[in-house]
Amino acid sequence: MILAMDIEPGRSRRNSTITGVLCAIIVVVPLAYLSVHLATQFDFLPYWISARLLAEGHNPYDRAAIFHIEKALGNREVAPFIMRNPPWALPLVAPLGGFSVHWAALLWFLWMLLLAMLSVWFLTRDHSAARPRAALFAPLLISLLLGQLATVVLFVSAFFLAFWRKRPFVAGVVLSVAAIKAHLLVLFWPVLLLDCYRRRDWRIPAGLLIGVAALTGLAFLLDPHGWAQYRHAMVQESLTFQYLPNVSADIRFLLLRRHPWFQCVPSVLGLGAALWFYMRRCWNWTEDGAILLAVSTLLSPYSWACDMALILPAVLRVQAGRRAQDLYFLCCLVSFLMALLVDSWASPWLSLLGPLWIGWYVVARRLSRRNPLPTPPAQSQPA
Repeated sequence: MILAMDIEPGRSRRNSTITGVLCAIIVVVPLAYLSVHLATQFDFLPYWISARLLAEGHNPYDRAAIFHIEKALGNREVAPFIMRNPPWALPLVAPLGGFSVHWAALLWFLWMLLLAMLSVWFLTRDHSAARPRAALFAPLLISLLLGQLATVVLFVSAFFLAFWRKRPFVAGVVLSVAAIKAHLLVLFWPVLLLDCYRRRDWRIPAGLLIGVAALTGLAFLLDPHGWAQYRHAMVQESLTFQYLPNVSADIRFLLLRRHPWFQCVPSVLGLGAALWFYMRRCWNWTEDGAILLAVSTLLSPYSWACDMALILPAVLRVQAGRRAQDLYFLCCLVSFLMALLVDSWASPWLSLLGPLWIGWYVVARRLSRRNPLPTPPAQSQPA
């Protein structure tokens, strides 16, 4: 996670170490301090509370118990802030229950930071000069600050995009962890299954099934009643009537506010476009999968600003010259202003983060067509 130009690879590699240390001081250290110091106000808190309840043999989705603990920690919200991830996430957060809230926050931040760094490395193995962009990519920094599981989904997605050809079964197993936020890959799953069917290669789906089965088994061992408890908690949350800062919610609340189903329309239209795009080209997941992941997250019916971290694979696939780099810094500045000036993570202004970075990708792609990134040979061929 460093900062340099995307030209002269040899020089940028030498500068990477120095700039990486500077970024650790300028970005990571303050981010870690805020993440730990304000842990009781961020998304990390419901993860820790659910883990603590789970460790004590209680319902990890118990709204009353969660609200009581939040109040004891000084949280001033008028409603409980519960973990909205399905029981598949319980094996990931369960270890947090053995630590105090601030120690758990520190360990969680370091773990998420490691996953973020590995994600960047996976995504830029063939063009390391692009790694600097991750240092100022606001959605990823927001995800790290809040302790959000979006970083985990970014990691498993990056692993899949890097190893889908060489280790398809393992890539499928790792990708199964994205089930904790499956809605973010609403366009990704159907295209993936269609691609496996056309290639008559079932190693990735087999890995997915085994991975999901393993997560389900672990969740059952941790809490045999987890799915029933989760379903009850989500009914009480009344998610269909809540505003979320994303494109789908903006369209729904502008056009048909009282019809929650309308929030799924962008995803349906996006899926049609994704399938059409897939059928018109020789598909390569390393390249095409990155932008599919970005658009899928953008059009998801349920997403937050931190979830836009999944646009990073597409951002890192573009070879940016000086003009694109200048535009990148401008987008970074706008992103930080959005995050700093809003008074709530549910602010409509934050719904502009996704379109902003998709827009940068489109413009930078047009500017870099004369110097495309090296792409592994495609193996996705119709049967």
